Amino acid sequence: MSDALFPDHAATDVERWHADQDAALPAWLTRPFTRWDAAHLLRVARFGYVTDRDAAFFPLYPCVVHCVTKLLPFLAEAERYVVAGTFVSNACFVFAVLLAYDATLHFRPVLADRTALALCATPASVFCSVPYSESLAAFLGFGGVALLGRNRPWLASALFAAVASTRSNGCLLAVVVLADGLSRSVPKRGRSLQLLFTSIRSALVVLPPVAKDLWHFHKSGVARSAFAHAQSSGWGVGLLAYWQFKQIPNFILAAPALGLAMIACRDALKRRPSIKRLVADLRAGDDGARLSVIELALAAHAAATAGLCLFVAHVEIATRLLACGCLPFSWALASVGDRPFWRWYVLLFVVVGPAAHCNFLPWT
Repeated sequence: MSDALFPDHAATDVERWHADQDAALPAWLTRPFTRWDAAHLLRVARFGYVTDRDAAFFPLYPCVVHCVTKLLPFLAEAERYVVAGTFVSNACFVFAVLLAYDATLHFRPVLADRTALALCATPASVFCSVPYSESLAAFLGFGGVALLGRNRPWLASALFAAVASTRSNGCLLAVVVLADGLSRSVPKRGRSLQLLFTSIRSALVVLPPVAKDLWHFHKSGVARSAFAHAQSSGWGVGLLAYWQFKQIPNFILAAPALGLAMIACRDALKRRPSIKRLVADLRAGDDGARLSVIELALAAHAAATAGLCLFVAHVEIATRLLACGCLPFSWALASVGDRPFWRWYVLLFVVVGPAAHCNFLPWT
């Protein structure tokens, strides 16, 4: 509705999706779903990696979208990708909520219901409804956390590796895998084998970004990180590169999300048992102690993601990276969501976010 009511902001240097001349669906219906990164992801799904900028996007989401288009032969080619991408994002988001609920039952059972509600009203909701990779990353990442709660470390590591095939920051989940593996190796029995398995599982998670850059190197013959080059040359990403006076509104926009990441870390530290007791419980093989270590690692992952957004990336993306990639963010929102400030925060982002996004206004 906002796309029809308000004129588009004159955004420059952005990818624009072009509809088919013989489209079965009206342009006003599909156009709002093709803004910003959605156009890049849909183009990669349709044509593969063609330009240097394409290297900034990881392949799993475009591959899934490309496969789903095979089920839509009755649509014109371009709109087929828009519909497929929108379907994949929304379907993955539904399953992400269910898996977040299941994972929370193992780590923070008191917050399970409120976590599911907080995720349904996530401030990053617009990015879970359009062809972005956030929903797929949330589905895989929360599924991995749920599997760790169910003591399925290898399956969890496989899902975390899939997250790293979806988004670059997915490789940070190696911290969680490492913490889980080290907690399993505290008992002396089988320690060497556990450490070996932990190394393999951690390497599995960081492998996708490395493999992607090696593939780009094989294709182009240029010895550099294609992802880092695309981010720096295409979007000006770099250490403190975004710390400019004109970006202050974007820092304000990201401040609540960064604040929730801090709350998540504080809560994890407050819930942590003493080091002496934790080590004793781990030596005794107490699974609850292992879950405590994983919870701390999840908070550390949220802190690392927040730090990456604050010091390296475009800071406004902190909202969607934290909301869709870090379960402690939703735990924090669930714990403070009854306070007026956070209610207004969620309401503002849920209402204004979609309107701004589809009119090419910068929004997280």
